[in-house]
Amino acid sequence: MVDMGISRIIMKRSVNLSKTYLIISAFVAVMAIGISSLSYILPDMPGEQIPIDLQALFSVLFVGLGSMTAILVATPVLLLFVYDKNNGVLEYLLSTGMNQSDLFRSYLEAALTLAGIALLAEALGYTVLALYFGGGTALLPIILALTAVMGLSTVAFTTVLMMAFSSLQKQRVGANQPLGIGLGVMLVFPSLLIPQIFSSIALNVVSINAAIDAALALMAFLLAGRLVKREKLLP
Repeated sequence: MVDMGISRIIMKRSVNLSKTYLIISAFVAVMAIGISSLSYILPDMPGEQIPIDLQALFSVLFVGLGSMTAILVATPVLLLFVYDKNNGVLEYLLSTGMNQSDLFRSYLEAALTLAGIALLAEALGYTVLALYFGGGTALLPIILALTAVMGLSTVAFTTVLMMAFSSLQKQRVGANQPLGIGLGVMLVFPSLLIPQIFSSIALNVVSINAAIDAALALMAFLLAGRLVKREKLLP
């Protein structure tokens, strides 16, 4: 059973460890909301000049950008995990009676909570603008659902990878180099790039991308017991 107090402490420590990622994530969140709202602000263009549905395209981009925000806001938790491992904090917690499963779930819960808060704030901002400008209401539930699935899935997947790759983490000039974060970001790229090339199937591509991310996150979580070994949590 995960100690909720441990997860809250991890959240507070991660925020204090690196506020830079929180600032960057806030910027990306504002950018995501702003870009997704461009189609409501721009004047209508004749179909022969722009043969694509701008409103659908910009709305779909919100999914990828919103998921990037989730990864960024959860990054301090992942950095804290590497920091705690290298400084013997995890070893101390193990010595108090916690097992690797308890530790894994504590960091995972902290990462998902921060990501959830960021996604909720983005969703509210996006919804308010969509309703204010009176557009995109048909796609709104789908976009919000896809953003939540993809954002939380990539954070969960990244957290498991961080634990599994913990023996490969290095500290250089006081900065941690988490390998799992890069792989988590790669999961979001298809939703940022492909819709701009193939706008007609943008929603289908993002839906498939979200489903794949969710499947990978579930698979990683189920395999966490094998991937996260006790010895990987030691300095």
